[in-house]
Amino acid sequence: MLLAGAARRLLAVFELGHSRQSFNSLTASSLNAPARSRLHASSLAGVNLHLHAEETSQESGSGLNTAKTSAAYALTFAWPYIRQQAFYRSCGLEARLVELEDGTIMSCWIPKRSKARAVTPSVKPALVLLHAFGTSGISWNYQVGPFSKLFDLYIPDLVFFGDSTSTNLARSELFQAECVYKILQQLGVHKFSIIGTSYGGFVAYRVAHLYPDSVHRLVISSSGVCMDPSSDQTLCAKYNAKNIKEILLPTTVEGLKRTARLGFYKEPRMFVPKFIWEDYLETQSMKNYKEKTELADGLVLGKADSPPLPTVPQETLIIWGEFDEVFNLKLAYQLKQHIGEKAQVVVIKNAAHVPQVEKASEYNKKVLAFLSERETTTESESETPSERKTQ
Repeated sequence: MLLAGAARRLLAVFELGHSRQSFNSLTASSLNAPARSRLHASSLAGVNLHLHAEETSQESGSGLNTAKTSAAYALTFAWPYIRQQAFYRSCGLEARLVELEDGTIMSCWIPKRSKARAVTPSVKPALVLLHAFGTSGISWNYQVGPFSKLFDLYIPDLVFFGDSTSTNLARSELFQAECVYKILQQLGVHKFSIIGTSYGGFVAYRVAHLYPDSVHRLVISSSGVCMDPSSDQTLCAKYNAKNIKEILLPTTVEGLKRTARLGFYKEPRMFVPKFIWEDYLETQSMKNYKEKTELADGLVLGKADSPPLPTVPQETLIIWGEFDEVFNLKLAYQLKQHIGEKAQVVVIKNAAHVPQVEKASEYNKKVLAFLSERETTTESESETPSERKTQ
């Protein structure tokens, strides 16, 4: 139980879930050949937990204990992801793979189909949630419950994250935005609001700019859309990193722990066994590593030679953690100034880069209020950092 709780908390820190492939890889490595073939033949949703006991019971002596322990470790790590998937389904969602015409396959959580739904289309507005760099669509577990009561949710894995992949050589956030729009069109979603956190915020901003008639409202969460080449220097200097990719794409357990700590104002008190860190590093951080590196290099935003940042016409909520080390709070106010009177800033106190996890209740309340009925920005929330210093 302790390990299961720690593993669940680790997933929350990274805003991520374990992929189907990585679960099969991890679990199958501790089973014999017949067990592996049977495991791979089953779906993740229908994993038969009796399989572990049945196959390991055929072992003898010390091999029995070793196999049982390995299988238990595999199940401990995978169990939080299985629970997250089950939770998404309990909120009326189902996973779908959609093939686009440009060699891209995207995975997306969408509202479940039903006969009643086919006869009477949903009256709920559509809401798209875009995850951060290095995570996947399963990372919105603190938002799916309350948001699904008011919206039809569409939660894709961005290309090269989760189960989404592509043979296309494009790597910019503009390409990601085009893919998000295409999958929504294929799913029959033509009008929607969109939320993007961190890297997902870059993509959401591009979607809002490229397809203004389709986007109703925009939420930018902890995302340095207005960053410049110097924006990463302070963070890299503090953690002795050569460049931001060392932080975004850690290749060691210590680097992975550092990245996890960046998300929180107060580091969660938990014990995470080393094997969990190692397995996550192998099966998630290193998965599509080359392509993820190219995505980081392919960003158009923040480059010295980037074209001027376009503005967006939508009502926009810019929501930020007060102590965000990844993207300094001043970037929120710069974006508000760039967009103009249609933008408002909300600061979540005592939170860092993942306020949607660290202060989920407050975050959800602010976002839902904005999406359903424009919230009046208070004086304390709309003042600039320089104004706060003079008070």
